[in-house]
Amino acid sequence: VGDSVQLYVSANNSITAVNWQSSNGNFNSTTSDTVIFTPTSQITTNFYVFVEGTSPCGTVKDSILITVNAPATFTQNPFICDGQTFTLPKGTIVSVAATYVDTLFGAAQSGCDSIITTNLTVNPLPNVTANANPSTTICNGTQLTLTGGGANTYSWDNGVTDAVAFTPTTTLLYTVTGTDNNGCSNADTITINVINCVNLVASFTLSATQICQGESITFNDNSIGTITN
Repeated sequence: VGDSVQLYVSANNSITAVNWQSSNGNFNSTTSDTVIFTPTSQITTNFYVFVEGTSPCGTVKDSILITVNAPATFTQNPFICDGQTFTLPKGTIVSVAATYVDTLFGAAQSGCDSIITTNLTVNPLPNVTANANPSTTICNGTQLTLTGGGANTYSWDNGVTDAVAFTPTTTLLYTVTGTDNNGCSNADTITINVINCVNLVASFTLSATQICQGESITFNDNSIGTITN
């Protein structure tokens, strides 16, 4: 469909009149012994040519069968994540959600064009968060649990497993990558501060355990750490 075919007639004698007709009645021409036919729809039809000339036989007829194939059409519905690109059938690289139409000339098995419609969807990235329990600042030797949020599956660096407790030994930056149901991923980071905590011990001594009236006792503070009331 859309291509053109040249039809022509040849004879042993001089041609004085030509009449072209199609069996479906959509084509008729008496212009010359050569005509151009450009179909607009898929058909299979016979073309007849009636020829008059100097031959004593009068009008003679011949025919040829023309088959018109429609272009092959295909539709694809790919999706990408925000920030990614997609390559269309003709090589154009796009990243915006839209409907794209590519025509590949002569690519169909019939030799006709292939028309490919691409409905491209662009999915947003998940809003991934990194979370720490009990806190982002812990004492050395304390267990910590890191969990991701905002996606479906999570992968941590530094050997951490999501939602599984571990004991960090040094201050470190941790990165979590979360992936949603569309296969889109995003990341977040969290810094865990590990400090050397002093064990608090409340202790004091007295200068005397027995005194007389009017005397005083001295309390000596032997506590370790900072004591608050």
